[in-house]
Amino acid sequence: MKKDNYKTKEHKKLKVAAYCRVSTKQEQQQFSLGYQEEYYYRLINSNENWDYAGIYIDVASGTNQKKRSQFEEMFKACLKHKIDIIIVKSVSRFGRNTLEGLQTTRLLKQNGVDVYFETAGLWIQKMDFELPLSIMFAIAQEESVDKSRAVKWGINAGFKSGNSKIADKICYGYKKDINGRLIVDTVQSKNVTDIFTWYIEGYSLRKIADKLYENGISSPTGKEKWTPRAISKILSNEKYTGDVILQKTYIKDFWNHTQADNNGKFPKYLYENNNPPIISKEVFEQVQKLLIERSNTEISGDGKQVRKSTRYSSSNSLSGKVRCGICGKNFRRITTHSGDIVWRCASRVEKGKTKCTSPTVKQEELIVEINRVTNISDLYLDFLIEYVDFIEICEFDISVTLKELSKEKLTELLHKQDHWLAYYSMQGNVRAKELLFYQHEELLKNKLCHLQKISELNDADIEDLEHTVWLRAFSRLPNYNSQYRFWTWMKQIVRSEFYLIKKRGRKYLLSEECLKIKTEEIQMKTKNNIDAWISSEYVKSLLSILDDREREVMIRHLLNGEKQNEISEDFNVNFSRVNQIYWEALEKIRSLIDK
Repeated sequence: MKKDNYKTKEHKKLKVAAYCRVSTKQEQQQFSLGYQEEYYYRLINSNENWDYAGIYIDVASGTNQKKRSQFEEMFKACLKHKIDIIIVKSVSRFGRNTLEGLQTTRLLKQNGVDVYFETAGLWIQKMDFELPLSIMFAIAQEESVDKSRAVKWGINAGFKSGNSKIADKICYGYKKDINGRLIVDTVQSKNVTDIFTWYIEGYSLRKIADKLYENGISSPTGKEKWTPRAISKILSNEKYTGDVILQKTYIKDFWNHTQADNNGKFPKYLYENNNPPIISKEVFEQVQKLLIERSNTEISGDGKQVRKSTRYSSSNSLSGKVRCGICGKNFRRITTHSGDIVWRCASRVEKGKTKCTSPTVKQEELIVEINRVTNISDLYLDFLIEYVDFIEICEFDISVTLKELSKEKLTELLHKQDHWLAYYSMQGNVRAKELLFYQHEELLKNKLCHLQKISELNDADIEDLEHTVWLRAFSRLPNYNSQYRFWTWMKQIVRSEFYLIKKRGRKYLLSEECLKIKTEEIQMKTKNNIDAWISSEYVKSLLSILDDREREVMIRHLLNGEKQNEISEDFNVNFSRVNQIYWEALEKIRSLIDK
């Protein structure tokens, strides 16, 4: 490119950058990148009218611009006017997607940025750039599609031949020998075995990840922390049995390179005894069944993936916390043939009853004891388990030792208790409903007893109200917000139902009734003239015991008939505060009338 091909404006130096791209990390292409970088650095700095604005390099496919991080960064710099000219070797290096390429060059041109394609000798700021450029992008796109087809054909041919190199791709737990064949990595393979063992014992994916982190074991990518996704991949990889299944996934979208599970769209290829096994096929099949059982999703009748109505409760956190009081060994979690979960001493499991006489303990027995000690109901150990330090079982005695609980933690646990009891009640769990009822029965009775004292409700009315409140509470459970305690939410239902009784005119508060009787004569005389009524000496004497705010609420709500929500807006307080003021005022008036 000649140095005088592009004239500077007002003798101001132009900021010039270069863009390079290769599609793979092969050694030959990496060498090409190094050469291009050196070439463009010298080219830009050799022009006295240019300022070096950097070189942007991507190792990625040219079919999707969003997956090229350096290209995106360069494009943003152009929009911020940090770059005036981009130099690129060819159209195919700039991109292989016709639509994306044309849209990008148009935006760059609109923002005053020029792009120079060296092999074509084309500047986009020229008026006639779009037609030849669109042809070049189309050719580059078609080349990419053809290459993709050729690569796919080669891969499939390899699959069919039984000699595909993809079968020997390294995964966690393996390494390659000098001949390029997979062999077992003795250190990593132990971690793989532990992962399968822990999952069978009941550990969740998250708990396994946490345990590996606590043991100082790095993830397959070298990171300190493992993810549940990484654990799931290991548990579902049949390569650990010695077999390999090829073409389990396929590229669904050529442009975005998105993968999808191959559920019959293309043939799969099984290579038996491809590599040394780390686990047995029996263990692998057992884990696959557990993965399905514990999954929070399932396939619906129309073939769609939907969330299950019930969830898997990871009770595995007890592993390592249940100790034998006789021999000192840990108890192991065992699932019986009937599906029940029991705990047995490891000595008894491995060496028989002669080595340890500790009894088999059901999971339900441990849960009952944990709930008793904490005085908190957790039906399936959804949240309490992390606060258990250890459990000792000696003969038939179960002793639970808890970690220290602060007042704030205890409040948090009570919130969680209400949340999970409400959740399982909605799932039809009778025990959860019973616990919600027993825990709040006395609180409700005390509340209704107070309401009866300040009203004319009789015992039959209170009993009806109690039944109605429980019916409303259980029918409205989906509306319960576990941010608040269940009783706080339930009190709102009590108020609502009590006011409905009042609104229907069935019963009135005693203070209201007395006030209406005492002022009836005045009302008749003044023909409902509120001003005259309020000015009466009797009403004045009743209202005189109230403070200013209480008096205003009584006059506006009781005498003028204004709604409490309207009053709350004027007072700039919430509805419940106005309601509280109203009730306190009525109680004061009732006390005065009684005297």
